Amino acid sequence: MSLRLLLILLIGAGLLPLALLGMWGIKAVVNQHHADLERATLDMSRALASAVDAEIESTVAALVTLSYHPYLAGGRLEEFYEVTRDAVRARPYWRSVILTDGKGGIIFRSSMPYGSNGVRLTDPDSLKQVLEEKRSVVGQVGAGQFGGLAMPVRVPVVSGGQVQYVVSAALLPDRIHEILLRQDIPPGWVITVADPQNQRLARAPEHSAFVGKPITPSLIDLMAGVEISGNGTALNGEGIESVAGITKLPRWGISVIVGAPTSLLDRALWTALAMYAAALSLSLFACLQAARAISRRIIAGINDLQQQAGDLGQGRPVRAHPCGIREIDQLATSLQAASVDRLAVEQQREALLGNLNRSLGSLRVALDQAQQAARAKDHFLAVLGHELRNPWRLSSPRWT
Repeated sequence: MSLRLLLILLIGAGLLPLALLGMWGIKAVVNQHHADLERATLDMSRALASAVDAEIESTVAALVTLSYHPYLAGGRLEEFYEVTRDAVRARPYWRSVILTDGKGGIIFRSSMPYGSNGVRLTDPDSLKQVLEEKRSVVGQVGAGQFGGLAMPVRVPVVSGGQVQYVVSAALLPDRIHEILLRQDIPPGWVITVADPQNQRLARAPEHSAFVGKPITPSLIDLMAGVEISGNGTALNGEGIESVAGITKLPRWGISVIVGAPTSLLDRALWTALAMYAAALSLSLFACLQAARAISRRIIAGINDLQQQAGDLGQGRPVRAHPCGIREIDQLATSLQAASVDRLAVEQQREALLGNLNRSLGSLRVALDQAQQAARAKDHFLAVLGHELRNPWRLSSPRWT
């Protein structure tokens, strides 16, 4: 494996834990954002539920006041009819007031002349509930006799333990819608107020397109598991998956649902992932460039060391070329010092060899001279020995 590849692997091994840690951090941030979104939707639903409850309580209180009117207690129903008409004129968010007897029979509707025939009752089930439970109830939103949607709010008039009359007001859904519009609704959020039969009493945005229509089955399933307040995920009217905060008003059977699309979480997740991926890519690119630069410098230093080692082996002078890496520079300096020492030793060796050669030359000359002297001596001794062995030759007349 090349040094460059090893450095790249080292960088990858170092960045991997950071990458995993970053992914864990993003997941933690998204989870926290999800929790914040759940808390925000639940807080808003609770605040709106309190406002809706206050509006219904105000309507009930007004009806209770009407139920104690002396005209009704004295049986002066036609005069009480005029009182209810004045009450409706004073409250533009009431469509009409309906008075029924203790058996559910209609006595009058304030929006029609007194004694009119053919008066039709909206949501008779809620009237039956009032007669049975002898308490104020809220009915189902629906179309009235002359069109237009309204929600009945009914208050019993109890005397002697028996329901004598029921005073009802047809509350316009626009009144509840006005409460929703007072809120600063974030973009994409949907607020729904559902009646006891899970019909939309009000909605923001697009109130007119959804009022009076049932909420989605997934919301109904989610609400079934909520006692007073809670969170969950369900589809809104547009089929968009949303984080829903639900608050119920058990006394009235009304629910306030605040939904925030989960696409906000996905958007936050993808934004965080994109930023993290960009940062990680930039870091990886910078690290790779640094690895290339460092490996280039190390390889250049190693190549110089190889050249210097070759010069040292061949007995050539070595010159250190600093590369900026301390260890390599120290090794190059050591090779240069070793080269200087080797050259000095080589010079000393050459001098010693020169002296030795000169000494050997002198020794050869002396040896040759000694050999010549030895040969001359041997010749002299040989001649002398011969003459000594043949002395008669010395006395011969030939020699005289």
